[in-house]
Order: sequence, then C-alpha cells, then structure tokens
Amino acid sequence: MPIGEALSASVGRHTYDSRAMADRQRPPICRRPPGQRADVSDPRGASGDRRAQRPVDPPQLRRTFAARPDSVGAVRTELVAFARQCGLAPKTVDAIALAASEAATNVVLHAYAEHERTGNIDIEAALAGGELWVIVTDAGSGLQPHRDSPGLGLGLAIIARVADGVDLLKPASGGLEVRMRFAVDGR
Repeated sequence: MPIGEALSASVGRHTYDSRAMADRQRPPICRRPPGQRADVSDPRGASGDRRAQRPVDPPQLRRTFAARPDSVGAVRTELVAFARQCGLAPKTVDAIALAASEAATNVVLHAYAEHERTGNIDIEAALAGGELWVIVTDAGSGLQPHRDSPGLGLGLAIIARVADGVDLLKPASGGLEVRMRFAVDGR
C-alpha cells in the first residue's frame, strides 16, 4: 500500500468525539502552580494587556576629569546636578558640593605632585540603601603628609564634618579613593 493511502486509512479510522474530549481533563491555561504569582517578565505584563515594565535601576553617575584646577568646579557642578536629579534636600546638596570640592582639590594639589604628567579625577555617584554614595578616586601618590602643602590641611576634616560617613581606601593599583556617604532621608 502506498504511503499516502496508509495515512488516509489511519486518519480515517480516528474520529473526533466531542463528548469524549469533554470528559478528559484539560490542561490548565495557566501553567504555574497554584498560589504562584504571574511572571511579570512576560512582555505582556502580569495582566496580559500591556507591556511589562522593567525595574528601574537607581541613577548613577560616572565621569573622569583631568586633575587641573579648572576641573574642581566641573566636578562640583556634575555632582550637584546629579544630587538635584535624585531629589535630595538643598542642605544635602550643599554638603555634597562642599565635600566634592574638597576631594577634587586634594587630588589637584596632592595626588600628582610627584608625577611628571597630570592624572585624572574619577568620580562616581549612586543611590544605595537610603544614601547617596560619592566616590572620588585618583591614581596618584596616595595619602601622604605634605609639609610644604599650599593648603591648610583641612580638606579631609571638612569632608568628614559634612558627610554622613567617609572612608579612605588605597586601591591596589595606587592612588586614593575617598568614599563619602550622604543620607537621602531629607528628600
């Protein structure tokens, strides 16, 4: 028997009985276990009628500036704009402006004093756990005493006074990382 006739014969023997189909248990339309929430990663969303919205990452800022005196104002301006974008209280924004200016000035005056070329000021800022973290990093000579410093030596003390927390870290690659934390509950 040719294959076409064999298929016709086998298909012809099976009939559709709607009563028999109704008696069989149908698979559930929802394929998740009872009590489990809908998968909102589905492009239609949990309700199935609109696109799901992905969680929004907290705002972040990452910039690099040349370690020159004119960069101090640019660092301050970037961080103040970011803090305002995050909706921080004016008092907190002012504290960030002062601390950022001090940290950037320290990089300009001290970090690359022993280097032939001017290095960079790297800044990062992000909201995390009810705080705005501001990180100022350089790849210079690190934290060292400078007796012939042109400043009063109060930069780190001012930062510690206006920030809600400050940590100084020495990266493995050298330089200094100043991590400053500012509470955002005053929004």
